[in-house]
Order: sequence, then C-alpha cells, then structure tokens
Amino acid sequence: MARSFLLAAALCIALLGPAGCATPAPLPVADQARIAALLPADVLLLGEQHDAPAHQRLQRQTIEWLAARGQLAALALEMAERGHATTGLPRDASPAQVRQALAWHDAGWPWKTYGPVVMAAV
Repeated sequence: MARSFLLAAALCIALLGPAGCATPAPLPVADQARIAALLPADVLLLGEQHDAPAHQRLQRQTIEWLAARGQLAALALEMAERGHATTGLPRDASPAQVRQALAWHDAGWPWKTYGPVVMAAV
C-alpha cells in the first residue's frame, strides 16, 4: 500500500474523562505519539465500532489534535450524503447549519453520537 495511505482502524484505547463530558479530555500523550508516527500521511483513516463510545471520543480527540497542529485539511465521513459538504460555512457554523449542509440522517447516524466529531472538524 502506498506510503500516503495509512489505516488506523478501530482504535481501541482506554480514554481519559467520563462519558458524556461536554469537553473531552485531550488526546493522551501515548496516542499522540502513535498517531504522529503515522504522519506525514496524506490520508489517515479512522475506523470505529458503531456502538463503542470510546471510539467516537478517540476520533474527536484525534480530529481536535490534528486541527490544533494545523494538520487537518479535510474530514470525509461515510455519514454525509454524496455531494454534500460544509465548504462555505463559517468556522462558527451551528450544528443545525452543519447538519443541513451535510443532509444528515439522524435515524441512521445519531447526531448525538457523531456530531461532536463533525463539529470538532468544523
């Protein structure tokens, strides 16, 4: 597989902070080192088990960490309808604006679960 395509699938790591916390704990240092070792990559794929809240927390922490380092150029989601994007939305776009732009289907992908990851990228 090409160097620019790396897979970090279903990262199952013990995370800090209680479930449901409005502001998640930062990405643990050990995880920062593990992800930094994968960089510089053009693409980093993060997988998850849909019923594992720890995976969504890790995804959010990773997105926030990459954005803080200036290394988040884009976020592609299987949950977004084809042809829909947040391009053109302001950085302070509301969750409602983002959901509308992505044509989000809450029945299949509960915003409560996936919204924090998406909003971390916006």
